[in-house]
Amino acid sequence: MGTKFNDYLAEQLKDSEFRKEFEALQAERAAKKADHISNKETIAALEEAKRMMADPDSKTYSVEEALKELK
Repeated sequence: MGTKFNDYLAEQLKDSEFRKEFEALQAERAAKKADHISNKETIAALEEAKRMMADPDSKTYSVEEALKELK
C-alpha cells in the first residue's frame, strides 16, 4: 500500500499546481513547527538532563524522594 501511495504522490508532484499547493502546505507546517522551538534556557536544561543521565555518579531520585526534595 505504501509503494502505491508513493507512486501516486510522485505522479501528482509532476503537476505544477499540485506541487505549489504541496510546497505551500510544507511551508505552513514548517512555520508552525518553528513556533514550538525551545528557547535557550529549555535547551540548556535538556542538555544538562542528558549529561546527568549519562553520568553514573549522578544522584537519582524515586518519585517519593523527588517530591520530598521539592517541599
